[in-house]
Amino acid sequence: VPQDEGSATYAPKIEVKEAWIDWTKDSRLLELESRAFDPWPGPFTEFRGERLRLFGIKTVGVGGERSGRPGEVLKIEKDGPLVRTGDGLVKVTEFQSPGRKRMDAAAWMRGKSLEEGAIFGRQMPWAP
Repeated sequence: VPQDEGSATYAPKIEVKEAWIDWTKDSRLLELESRAFDPWPGPFTEFRGERLRLFGIKTVGVGGERSGRPGEVLKIEKDGPLVRTGDGLVKVTEFQSPGRKRMDAAAWMRGKSLEEGAIFGRQMPWAP
C-alpha cells in the first residue's frame, strides 16, 4: 500500500549519551535499549573508572527481588552477573572494555575479578 508522504516523520539522530545505562529504569526497558543501541553506540556504564559497554542484557526477574541498589551485582552466575535495576534483575551476557574486543561474560569476569556487591555506573553530567 502506498504511503502518504505528507504524514511521514523522521526519527532524530541517536546521540551517544542516549546509550548511557540508567540502572533505575525497568528491566524490560534496559533489555530493549541494549538491543536498540547494539552495535552503535553500544549501551555503556562506568565500572572502576572506565567506560564499559554492556551487550546482551536480558530480563531475569521483575518484582520480588528488592535487595541491593540499582547497578549492584547481586549474584555471579557462570554466564553473566545478575544486576539490580529499578524493578528487578537483568543478566549481562557480553562486555567490551575500552580498546578491547567484545567478549562473553564468563571470559570478561575472569579477567576483571568481578565480585558480588560491585556497582556499575555513576551519575553522568548530562543525566537527570
